[in-house]
Amino acid sequence: YRENPKYGILFLITALCTVVFSVIQSNLLKEILKENMEKQLEGSDPQALELSKRIIDVSTKPIIKAFSSFIGVVVVVFVSAFILFIIFKISEVVLNYKQTVTLSLLTGLPTCIGSIIKIIYMLITKKAVGINAALNPSIKNALISTFDIFTIWQYVLLGIGIYAMGKTSKKKATILTIILAVLSIGFTALITLLTMNK
Repeated sequence: YRENPKYGILFLITALCTVVFSVIQSNLLKEILKENMEKQLEGSDPQALELSKRIIDVSTKPIIKAFSSFIGVVVVVFVSAFILFIIFKISEVVLNYKQTVTLSLLTGLPTCIGSIIKIIYMLITKKAVGINAALNPSIKNALISTFDIFTIWQYVLLGIGIYAMGKTSKKKATILTIILAVLSIGFTALITLLTMNK
């Protein structure tokens, strides 16, 4: 992968896992979100409630959700890879942008496996995962829904990838991986703070 980085198939796998997961999750969450909206807007303007329900209906339509999820994957993959590339340049890790995109997608495969397991769970139980994060947005719930065993696996692979593909020392690879994990947690917390209603 270092000498001939090809990320087309990796990108398609990542996009497919993300889109299917998002469509199934949003479909199962739709009615729960509507019920929660009714409780929050109880006693308020009926038109506001109706508008909120319509917004939920539109935003959870499979075609809308699939399209928005795919765009999200494109942005996250290539922007996060660019940020990684800048960090690698500063840290003197010898990886070009294409290699960084490939590394980013390779290390994201555990998340895809996690998504497949969650998809199977949702299809069998008819219960959406990540309900607490959707209904009660908080830093704690966001971190719980975002970080799991697959995330840890992802960071282990990232460390190995930085060491092997970046031709750097184990110490530098470990330090960079820890820094990137902390930045990721901080970014998740920041996004949650910005999107919280309270």
